[in-house]
Amino acid sequence: MNSKEIISKYKLDKSTWTFKGFHAILHTFFPVAAGALIGPTKHYGYEFAMGLFFAKGDYVNWYWHDDSMNKIRKKIIEEVNSNPHFLKELRKKWLSFQDKHDAYMAKLEKINFEELNDKDLLDHYDNLHNAYCDSYGISMAPVDAFSMYSADFLEPLFMQILEKKNKAELFHNYYPILMSPIDKSFITEEEEDLLKILIKKRKGKDIQPLLEEHQQKHFWITNNYAIQIKQDVQFFKDKLLKLHNKIKEPEKALKKADKHIENTKAQKQEIIKELKLDKEFLNLIKISELFAYMQDQRKKRVTMCNHYQRLFFEQVGKRLKIPVEEMENTVYPELREMLIDKKFDRKKLQSRRKHSLCIFPKGKWEVFDGKIVDEIYEQLFEVKSEGIEELQGTVASKGLATGKVRLIYKIKDMEHMQKGEIIISSMTRPEMVVAMKKAAAIVTDEGGITSHAAIVSRELGIPCILGTKIATKVFKNGDIAEVDANNGIVRKLN
Repeated sequence: MNSKEIISKYKLDKSTWTFKGFHAILHTFFPVAAGALIGPTKHYGYEFAMGLFFAKGDYVNWYWHDDSMNKIRKKIIEEVNSNPHFLKELRKKWLSFQDKHDAYMAKLEKINFEELNDKDLLDHYDNLHNAYCDSYGISMAPVDAFSMYSADFLEPLFMQILEKKNKAELFHNYYPILMSPIDKSFITEEEEDLLKILIKKRKGKDIQPLLEEHQQKHFWITNNYAIQIKQDVQFFKDKLLKLHNKIKEPEKALKKADKHIENTKAQKQEIIKELKLDKEFLNLIKISELFAYMQDQRKKRVTMCNHYQRLFFEQVGKRLKIPVEEMENTVYPELREMLIDKKFDRKKLQSRRKHSLCIFPKGKWEVFDGKIVDEIYEQLFEVKSEGIEELQGTVASKGLATGKVRLIYKIKDMEHMQKGEIIISSMTRPEMVVAMKKAAAIVTDEGGITSHAAIVSRELGIPCILGTKIATKVFKNGDIAEVDANNGIVRKLN
């Protein structure tokens, strides 16, 4: 098929899309898309029309199908409003899938992949893939449909409430607080674990066993869809040393997150009482709280599971004598045929590295590569941003900041990050927290009230504006940007 035939077959030009960008490779991102698009049917009885992503080297552009996302969000909200137990039941079901996924990853830690025969190796990968898709699929689409589209439905609704009470000027004061998470992020939990070790170290106790236990529990903490490193004990020793030099009172620092959450809950209750919010809007707040937690824990399992995915595809590549950089361009369903029938096309794997397109029509999948992928992207998805000097977005954390822009797409982009710079990214991820701690402010193309950027910026107390859609296209490294997170505006000053 040529590009026009693909566009026509899947009616790609008849839909609108919402973008997310990831530092990722084709193989590790595939189950995310598969789980996200199959999950709504399996868990909510709603079939997604379409999903797709472009992979180029180690970066993925993922596009949500707007009509499908709007429909599933409305379905979830209707369920919550009609069934007071829906969220509790959803949380319980989701946690059961998380537990199964965790249990299988723990099982894999005890297996020597080299000793497995081909069938057993693939069977284990089947089990991991299915557990991953279940735990991911139950949360991905509904959470993103709520969070990423909040500017379209939630913000206008809250503004209407304030306008009726003649308090519209308080929108940016109240909205971020009402939609703030009430659970600690897994990044915060890992740092708290280190602080506990630091306290024991200062009391003169032997911390080597504690560091070894910490490493086993958190070795995946710096992973993402593109890079998987099993961090050793020395990594956490170095991290502990930095905390030791930075924090004088670890006991007090340990209570910081708890105090922040307590303050957030108290502020929420004050606003709810002042505005006399109705039951349906209170339900939206409850949804945002659960979905923020689900999104954070989802990211945690991704960073963990990416490690095991790499173990599998590297092992298959080793047995077939295919270089790992080519195995990165496979997708999970291909591995069985590759390993058992010894059928594979290395030229196609090499071509996919340059640019590939994976389309998911109603739970099925198809991968394209070559010139036609570039043609489809340029025709339907390339963004034009010339002449734009100011952008509007959603306030996640209030404040004002001015500084040099630091564009971050991948981990290597963080190497030259300087304190006081403004991070502009498609979205933030856990591996970016080191850079985020240096930032004067954070601006993203996408993301909503439950996004990683929203959660971390509030924890750090720095200005953050989300959902500008094209900030990474408008700004370049070294530009001077003004972030007015009191009014949701980002300006280019130079």
